[in-house]
Amino acid sequence: MFSAVYNYEMNCRLVFRTGESRESFLEYAALAAGNLILDSMILGILVRGGIPLYVAKFMTECTMFLFSWIMQHQIIFRKRGKQYGMGV
Repeated sequence: MFSAVYNYEMNCRLVFRTGESRESFLEYAALAAGNLILDSMILGILVRGGIPLYVAKFMTECTMFLFSWIMQHQIIFRKRGKQYGMGV
């Protein structure tokens, strides 16, 4: 739990340079929970499909990193409204 809050804070401040909000925190928490489920599903499918565990784990982690970054960039930490100069 501590690491999830820390990661959220670092993503807000250093990676995406957005302000913190309740909405983005809840979206981030939902993404983290979804990532756990999706990660297990992908890994299980690859291993059952005959891919060696370490190779499957590497493939899964690369896929999940990319998926998570895209979701954070496009949805969770997108710049919103006038606060960020978008004139909504």
